[in-house]
Amino acid sequence: MSERPTPDGLDWDRIDAVLCDMDGTLLDLRFDQHFWVEAVPAAWGAHRGMALAEAQQELRPLFARHSGTLNWYCLDFWTRTLGLDVRALKRELAHGIGYLPGIEAVLARLARSGRARLLVTNAHPDVLAIKNERTGLLAHFDSAWSTHDFGAPKEDPEFWRRFAQRSGVKLERALLLGRHTGGQGQGGKEGASEAGKAAVTQDECCLAELDALCAALSTARPAVCVPASARSAGTSRAAV
Repeated sequence: MSERPTPDGLDWDRIDAVLCDMDGTLLDLRFDQHFWVEAVPAAWGAHRGMALAEAQQELRPLFARHSGTLNWYCLDFWTRTLGLDVRALKRELAHGIGYLPGIEAVLARLARSGRARLLVTNAHPDVLAIKNERTGLLAHFDSAWSTHDFGAPKEDPEFWRRFAQRSGVKLERALLLGRHTGGQGQGGKEGASEAGKAAVTQDECCLAELDALCAALSTARPAVCVPASARSAGTSRAAV
């Protein structure tokens, strides 16, 4: 065990890979909140002669029914279900996509850590592409992975089993940064060791704490990175 002082007592020498969530951790969640709470109900309601409040009330049970499932994050599902071109609407409003303040500096620190950097998101590949077009986010990562390529969201423990198998990442030697379970379960955390259980979310801690974690990583001894299979884009980056 390293004697180097680290946030939360973590031994950074046991961390080979950092798995980052996207929305609400790196990118400002206000875009998605506005999109689903206001923009989608407004567009859906307009075709039915409904005021915004009425449309929101009609859609609320439908949204709740699919929360925490892969459908919730799927553009194709919502396009079929709502009869609305959700993909086009997201592109129309993409100017609202942006980083959380200070995150680019944090990602620069992470790049100096020598650890493999993987973006792991529930976002549909097309959403990931749109957000990358606006922010250049993928330039900060060795690879990007969408749960849609695995047939299960991060809320489902099965995703983590499939992800570990396909990516080559040893979850017991991975640090999770972000909302990897979406608040719906413990799927991601159950698959990780004590080192990997130090999940940090932007809305659970201040930016300074996240920066401190990455700063400690950047000064720790360089790690042996994960296999090439995990550092390649896999099916996720190909989708982008």
